[in-house]
Amino acid sequence: MGTDLSREAVRPDDARVLADSLDTSVLADRALTAASPAARRFADLEPLLRIVTAHLVAVAEGVPQPRPDLHRLGVSAAVTGVSIDALVGVLGDLTVRVMDEVTLVAAPALADLTGRLKQMMASGHRLTRSLLSGFLSGWLGDRPAAESWSDEQLVRKLLSGAEVPEDLPQRLADSYAVVAVRAKSSDTITQLRRMLATSAWSTYAALLQGVGGYLVGPAARVEVATDVARQLRGLTTDALWCGVAWGQRATLAATGEEAAEAVAIAIATASPPGTYRVADFLVEYAASRQDRLRDELIRIGRPVVANHVLRTTLKALLEADSNRSQAARLLVVHRSTLDYRLSRIEAMTGHSPTTPRGLQVLGAALTICTVDMERAALPSVANH
Repeated sequence: MGTDLSREAVRPDDARVLADSLDTSVLADRALTAASPAARRFADLEPLLRIVTAHLVAVAEGVPQPRPDLHRLGVSAAVTGVSIDALVGVLGDLTVRVMDEVTLVAAPALADLTGRLKQMMASGHRLTRSLLSGFLSGWLGDRPAAESWSDEQLVRKLLSGAEVPEDLPQRLADSYAVVAVRAKSSDTITQLRRMLATSAWSTYAALLQGVGGYLVGPAARVEVATDVARQLRGLTTDALWCGVAWGQRATLAATGEEAAEAVAIAIATASPPGTYRVADFLVEYAASRQDRLRDELIRIGRPVVANHVLRTTLKALLEADSNRSQAARLLVVHRSTLDYRLSRIEAMTGHSPTTPRGLQVLGAALTICTVDMERAALPSVANH
């Protein structure tokens, strides 16, 4: 029989050792970073992970407390079309992570490590059942009334193109600025999320997960979007790319797509951190909007993108403005090695990177393929 921790006499030193050794915020952030893209679609994933982490650590410390009710979060996941399998997987992974951390940092000091680990596992199972119960209720119709939606939920609905009840126009603006954000690290996004929680940004809804996301807020004109992006980039010294767009409420889904496309093209074209609009990349944007042309460029670029050596070689040649000697220096290889790689690119694609026309086509193909990958790094707002 495992030890019943709710009845066990807790040694004060045990709780102190764990409290000093375990940082619940760090544990939750690690789980958030490791979460699958499907799980990161859940807008409340971060608070969910923090609630569960804090509870599991409290169980490990032997500190009695009420079990969190995850029913409401389960309902929210069902309403927004998030994969429950992905969320259950994240909770299971988080439980194991916290148990491993407890074993690593506090095993010598705990009087009954095995009993506490069993209790943590049982608590993880109960929390998962609470989430599943809420999810099932959501699917069966126990969904929050539209009147109780938060502004963030409303904006997510708009970005996904979902229908919003006609009796709520007073809660929405006529037009919005949308800023699509991309960073190199999820740490930067976590930092921004905390800063945006202040009252100074209360009129904006932040949908930030992983290494990117969106900031959406009322705006009477397009210049507001650029100004918002400038202020956003001023919140951090880390590299940050912003794609901005502005549009009417009825077309906010298309506005979000435009902002996302701008930031994705900026990164795909190796543009420096900054603020961009699709007007800065008219050729690339036009190519990405033409389905037949886009499909053909992806067909051409896919084998090069899939090969790291050939991809970096083509990028170096483009950066060197087709100067092969300079490209070889950038890659720190012999000119003959560069020429061999370029011949392989021609053989795989049918386009020669040593001719102006061929390099132009290959450059466009590389950009379009990379744009798709960069778009995938932004959190999905799809409404299922």
